[in-house]
Order: sequence, then C-alpha cells, then structure tokens
Amino acid sequence: MVASLNGLARLYADQSQFTKAEPLYKRALLLQFDITTSDHDAQLQEAVFCYTDLLRKMGFTPAQIGAQVREIVDLFGNDIGQVEGWL
Repeated sequence: MVASLNGLARLYADQSQFTKAEPLYKRALLLQFDITTSDHDAQLQEAVFCYTDLLRKMGFTPAQIGAQVREIVDLFGNDIGQVEGWL
C-alpha cells in the first residue's frame, strides 16, 4: 500500500500537481511509521525523503518541513533523532 501511495503521489508531483501529491505522501509516511519496527528502515527513509522533497517543491522552508515531519513522528512516539538526519 505504501509503495502504491508513493507511486501515485510521485506521478502527481511529476505533473506539478503538488496539492494532490502532498496528502498521498503524508499518508504513505504515516503508514510507514505505523508498520516500521526500526528507525533504520529503508522504506521509512524513502517515505521521509519523498514527503520532504515535495514540501520543498511546494515552497516550504526547512523549519516548516521539520515541523511537518515532527508532527508525524510525534503521533507514533518515535524519536526524531534518526529522522532529522534524513531531512
């Protein structure tokens, strides 16, 4: 499911339909956090990268991007430390 959401979001992003891509990337990231058992999971890192890359394209500042990702991380009580290294 995560791969499908990322694929559809990437398609929208490639077409500069960022407002359609953003909720899909966010959902994929939420799902990946939910199923990840290790902060080092490659799929989680990819989900974080895709989401933050889209936010950059949408004009978000680094601080805004960090806040968006922290909001998601906080939902799962995870440590932001490893994820911040991917931003």
